[in-house]
Amino acid sequence: MPESALRVVHVQTVPETGTRIVSTVTIPHTVRAMQELVGGLLDRVQIGANMDLWLNDEGVLDNLPIDATPFGFEVAGPYFIASFDPATGETLSLTEADCATVLSQFI
Repeated sequence: MPESALRVVHVQTVPETGTRIVSTVTIPHTVRAMQELVGGLLDRVQIGANMDLWLNDEGVLDNLPIDATPFGFEVAGPYFIASFDPATGETLSLTEADCATVLSQFI
């Protein structure tokens, strides 16, 4: 995968049905692409030793659908999970093993 790409697990809830859609996607490794994935400004919550959950910072204000994450808190609007380098804080792609671990949380 090129360094300019970012593999993440993306989660969104369909407002009409409340159905959660979870998928692995690859996006350009840019702030703009990350913002498009969550539908607005970015906020980050660390959910593991080397994983972050990225969400829409104004999801509650925008009345986006609420999702009870498998990580013990609720998020308004779409979100995604990515890895990061603990030494530098740089956002990184999820490995295949990371993807499998994250996806298993939604089963």
